[in-house]
Amino acid sequence: MSPKRSSRSRSGAPRNRRPSPASPQRPPTSTPTPRENPAAEAGAKPEAAEDHGAEQGWLTRKLDAVPVRVREVALVVSGAVVSLWAALLLSVVGAFLTPLRIGTVQVPVSIVLSVGGNALIMWFAYRVTRSKGLTLLPGLLWVVLTFFASGTTSERDVVLLGNWVAIAYLYSGCATITVIAYRLLVPRRPRSS
Repeated sequence: MSPKRSSRSRSGAPRNRRPSPASPQRPPTSTPTPRENPAAEAGAKPEAAEDHGAEQGWLTRKLDAVPVRVREVALVVSGAVVSLWAALLLSVVGAFLTPLRIGTVQVPVSIVLSVGGNALIMWFAYRVTRSKGLTLLPGLLWVVLTFFASGTTSERDVVLLGNWVAIAYLYSGCATITVIAYRLLVPRRPRSS
């Protein structure tokens, strides 16, 4: 059984209630009161930078102690790792979805995944890392794993069968990665007026 929810918040004040017409309303003020503005309480100017050390949580204080360069490098490395894992997952899921059928009709879900997924993963990698080389790594990993899945094993097992969905999956994903690599690596010519 779920606990009964009351109309009051933990602090005791009513939640999401309109004030009754009989209750007096405070007129809106343009300047904050000292209780709302801790800088005014301390006698500082409102434009001055405030120290919210006491208001910050423990995680924010810990992260502020780490140098900015270390945080940036950690973000780039974690973004690259996440994008590589996403490319690995995309190649495996896409390869195993190529024989998907509804009744007797093959459903090309893996083609949509190869185009949209590769574009999304490479966009994420570029936004997080801001490096052209690290942006291309997920695409290269996807190509290697997909070509590996198209080959046979020693037991003659094949993941990507020779049907039209598997071939379109392979070509569309490679084309998407090639277009993104071209847009990243080849500088754009300036427009002449």
